[in-house]
Amino acid sequence: MRRPLAIAAAFIAALTVLGGCQSGQDPAVDITTTTAATASTAPGATAAPSTTVASGFGTSEVAVASAKQGLLTAVRAAKQDGFDRVVFEFEGAVPGYSVRYVDRPITEDGSGNPVEIKGDSVLQVRMEPASGADLSGAELRQTYKGPNRITPSTSAVTELVRTGDFEAVLTWVTGVKGKPGFRVDTTSGPPRLIIEIAT
Repeated sequence: MRRPLAIAAAFIAALTVLGGCQSGQDPAVDITTTTAATASTAPGATAAPSTTVASGFGTSEVAVASAKQGLLTAVRAAKQDGFDRVVFEFEGAVPGYSVRYVDRPITEDGSGNPVEIKGDSVLQVRMEPASGADLSGAELRQTYKGPNRITPSTSAVTELVRTGDFEAVLTWVTGVKGKPGFRVDTTSGPPRLIIEIAT
């Protein structure tokens, strides 16, 4: 009788821990990537989980097309263990996106005016169809009310600057130290585009 009770207690404890991890905390500060250990183990032994922060990073463009419109509501950046995380949060859906390194000079969409940004390299985040304002109603509704230039307290990311919100194309650039690898992910509740930059 004691063994089934012990198993049940362990199961309830695991559910409690999982519930705490899904408490609605901002993914700019609470997401980690875990994978099963791949090192060889003794016969019959169970592989322990390990935290991985180096896998999946690269410097090639990551692009996904979508017809779903995203209305930007927030931009955040935070330092993590082994990488910096930049988060674009939306109302509606995550739009299509392209994340890639671009050469200077950086210019504003539409006007072509030059944009200064701190950092050795520039990572461009182009989102379409997307905007920081809803134009579908009788009056314009601003969905993003934050700054267009952000200087976070991070390791690799030096600055985030909006360079365009023009004809359903929303563009931000990220200044970074060196030219580190990056990886891209999305969530749906709420819709977020997440870019992790290796440190």
